[in-house]
Amino acid sequence: MKADKARMDVIKAEIEEEFGQEEHAEKTEFGTFKMVGRKSWTYSEPAQIAAEDLKILQVEEQEQGIATHTTSYSLRFNAKKAV
Repeated sequence: MKADKARMDVIKAEIEEEFGQEEHAEKTEFGTFKMVGRKSWTYSEPAQIAAEDLKILQVEEQEQGIATHTTSYSLRFNAKKAV
């Protein structure tokens, strides 16, 4: 399994290098490979404190039954792993 994971990591790195650091999709007989971007943000200390305070308030409202929730469903497909 370690050898397979190492091989997969090498293949992934090769695909990432070929696609570059931009949005890209390539259809193959096995499926579609996509290079997608995801932003991550770093906030100032006051914003982090406010976010922590908000999270505490949200948890309290959930525990007290004040907050309401909905459940949404989506279809997910996982291809079989090769044995």
